[in-house]
Amino acid sequence: MQKHSVTEPDLTILLDMDPEESLGRVEGRGLERSRFEKLGYLRAVREEYLRLASEMGFEIIDASKGRDEVLARAVELLKQKGIYASERRDLRREEQQA
Repeated sequence: MQKHSVTEPDLTILLDMDPEESLGRVEGRGLERSRFEKLGYLRAVREEYLRLASEMGFEIIDASKGRDEVLARAVELLKQKGIYASERRDLRREEQQA
């Protein structure tokens, strides 16, 4: 019997937002709610994700902030873990040249 191992991620980020605010954003964009976008359901799902994040050591970003602030926090976390290089590289081009 083969044993499989799962590689743990270097970083897992949960983008968290209050369900009321997320539904407000959906409605503000003039979009229709899906069958899963019911407040009670979203609250329960959020609580489960927050519980999981706490148990597993996920980083949590407040997604109710502006896009730039959320992105800046994500980049900060990536840099802290040594996963983000400030200079972008085109890895495909480098592979083709090698």
